Amino acid sequence: MKKILVLGFLLMLMSIAFAIEYRPGYDPETGKITVNINKGWNLVPNNWSYNVENMTCAQNDLRAQYMYSPVQKKYVGQYKNSKNETIESPNNYFDIIAEEKDQLKYYHTQAFAGQWLYSKKECGFDLPIGTKEQWNQVTSEVLQNYPVKAGWNFITIMPWMQDNLLKDIFSNCEVTKMNAFNSTSQSWTQESSAKIAEYNLTNPSPVSKESVGAVISVKITNDCYLTNTTTDETAQLPELPE
Repeated sequence: MKKILVLGFLLMLMSIAFAIEYRPGYDPETGKITVNINKGWNLVPNNWSYNVENMTCAQNDLRAQYMYSPVQKKYVGQYKNSKNETIESPNNYFDIIAEEKDQLKYYHTQAFAGQWLYSKKECGFDLPIGTKEQWNQVTSEVLQNYPVKAGWNFITIMPWMQDNLLKDIFSNCEVTKMNAFNSTSQSWTQESSAKIAEYNLTNPSPVSKESVGAVISVKITNDCYLTNTTTDETAQLPELPE
């Protein structure tokens, strides 16, 4: 009996560890997340490269960063070769991103999307992404200015998503797959897994503050935009009396 209880306790600890290892620690008061980088590939918010604090990662240990472009249907980014030279891949990487970000304003190029970061060692940093109150102006109307292109997209769970249901956030999108990446084991976890039930469109619970800062991959079959139902509800005027 004792062995069963001990085993059950260990399994519970393992499931808790799995649940938090791909999620940054979010401080709702400061609006910052603490990102723990594992050796290998990690999914991080797009703005990590120009807005970090308390960086413990050596620049030579960070070897590659890639966005996925659903427009190009391929990864675009840069990496460091054996001579520590930074190589664009493809060689017009910055031109591609500039067009998709500044002209087309696609969601996957914005600071609140996500990208891959490869590190040779474990390290970390703090990243300001704002408080929920600071994101209150992000209404569904504002989000229509940043269309989500059909295909794979890496999307950061942002503070404005807190208290929204995932099915409402993606209500304009035809979602076929949703995945989280376990950077410790360097493997994907499917939507159907109970361990990431929080990232499932059928989850009846709203997005929690503990999920803020995590990056998930979402496959969408139509061009769409995300929806913020919490601000939409408060923006509606009362109906006139009969």
